[in-house]
Amino acid sequence: MLRSYHDLVGVLGAHGMVRRTMPETEMVAIEKDSAEVLLRWDDAGVLLHVMQLIPRRITSDRWSAVEVAITRLNHQLTVPGFGLDPDAKMAYYRMVVPRRDDGSLSWEEVVRVLRIVVRTTRSYAHTVLGAALGVAPTAAVAR
Repeated sequence: MLRSYHDLVGVLGAHGMVRRTMPETEMVAIEKDSAEVLLRWDDAGVLLHVMQLIPRRITSDRWSAVEVAITRLNHQLTVPGFGLDPDAKMAYYRMVVPRRDDGSLSWEEVVRVLRIVVRTTRSYAHTVLGAALGVAPTAAVAR
């Protein structure tokens, strides 16, 4: 059972997934299925944030198009979570999961969330990238 940021980093490290740690923000960057994923152990909210960036800066002239694509995409998803970081000018997919009342989370729960984040990002990032590049949206979000 994971009960702290250090427990999380330890188990991720034991699985050879850690790319870098950021203890000052209780974040860790890992590699999962050839993608970089960020995890943040949030003690204040008793949460775990899991986020994958879509590696493309969004120019100001494409920002509105990406907002529309993300809004439509989130409306259709069972687990919506695409968003925009206005400071970094990047899109991402994020899931935030509550930990148990005692602040713990099982390794199996972490793996499940990682799988969902990576699969969802992989499945739909092309829609966000298409909007960022000015390419026609896919049929899934064109409606």
